[in-house]
Amino acid sequence: MGEKPKKNSSIVTIFSLWNTMMGVSLISMPWALHQTGLFVGLFIFIAMGVLCWYTTYLIVKSPKKLKHLDANNVEFTEVCREYLGRPGEVTAILFSIFVLSGAVLAYYVLMSNFLFFTGNLIYGLAHPSSKTSGLENEARCDFLSQMEDESSGNYTFEPKILFGLKWNELWQLRLSVPILLSIVTFTLLNFKSPTFFTKFNVLGTISIAYLVLFNGARLIKCGVHVSLTDTNSEVYTKAANWRFPTLTGTLTMSYFIQNCILTILRNQANPENNTRDLSIGYVLVGFSYTFVAISFYIAYPFKKDYVQDNLLNNFSASYPWSAVSRVLILFQLFTILPLIVFFIRTQLSTFIFKKNYPGLPYVIGLSLIVVICGGLTAIFFPSIGNIVRYVGAISGVVYSYALPCLVYMQEQRRQNTLTKPKIAIHSLIILFGVANFIAQFFM
Repeated sequence: MGEKPKKNSSIVTIFSLWNTMMGVSLISMPWALHQTGLFVGLFIFIAMGVLCWYTTYLIVKSPKKLKHLDANNVEFTEVCREYLGRPGEVTAILFSIFVLSGAVLAYYVLMSNFLFFTGNLIYGLAHPSSKTSGLENEARCDFLSQMEDESSGNYTFEPKILFGLKWNELWQLRLSVPILLSIVTFTLLNFKSPTFFTKFNVLGTISIAYLVLFNGARLIKCGVHVSLTDTNSEVYTKAANWRFPTLTGTLTMSYFIQNCILTILRNQANPENNTRDLSIGYVLVGFSYTFVAISFYIAYPFKKDYVQDNLLNNFSASYPWSAVSRVLILFQLFTILPLIVFFIRTQLSTFIFKKNYPGLPYVIGLSLIVVICGGLTAIFFPSIGNIVRYVGAISGVVYSYALPCLVYMQEQRRQNTLTKPKIAIHSLIILFGVANFIAQFFM
């Protein structure tokens, strides 16, 4: 007899939920908070966490009534097929792939950024006599008033390195770095199995924990720089802002785990604890997002409009503590990217070819599409905050809100327990998803 798969304790399950949901959007949280206003933003962090927890909870409970399916070995796409037919299954698959694709584009933008600043740091350390140039960038408590000059890296290097070009002419954030990154990552995307990269998953926890501690240390060192009443103050902060859909779109992506929650809970040793563990996982994630957003935002000593959609851009490339964070996250993303592309490849292959691995030519072709799209995004649309909120809103309207609610209402209808209040509540959730999607185009 085969060996039974190892089951996970509740602690491991909660840890997996926290580690899976905590993504690249963490570093965009202070920027998204600024678009929303301090008090309204705090409310939205909590409200969106509760809403996304609820729709995820609906997915966790969705297989229970399907007696002919193994509730412990089923995907939500199969549940959608049972309740919503083939169109529901196809919709779930396509939007799951869309979310993963959006994550890949966000990864390329971040990896290009971190690689660029890390390269500048290394070259600057190797050439300490080089003179800085470009922006006269004021610094307070290690924060910068604006992002360092991305085209030149803020360095004037006299020696010519290659083809008569200087370092700052070779190492460009919106040209050479994304191209180099695309070439390097292409070699990592063609593995038949990504098992090797799963060994580095602990890096995700380390980098996230470091970022939380880093922001906490900034707050302790720099203090609070916020004024809610003096409109003439440099650190004046609005309590509310009409651009709040920026945060709802971002958080829809940030709290997204609906497409893999059943897979994560499959190896739970005590399935009766699923609801509790899911709740604890969401609380931890919500705390992490809220803490990073608020601690950075209130500690930032300049005009809040200067807060970047990548919070690390508010620090110099040579600032050691932010440099450590860049290197940690960069290496983490190098190990996660092949896993995400593997999931995209598997879902597409299963959907189109009815098998997990369709052959090397298909794999190479998909990898080429990924690196080209990723590189072009990093060159022409390197806005991590906007990528996250658009992808979150578009995918969320279907996968985070519509599908869980439609499946639930269909299940209740079959059980003859569907009431008007249930219809009203779950229809409002779907309408919220639609409104959230539409609002992104007016921000």
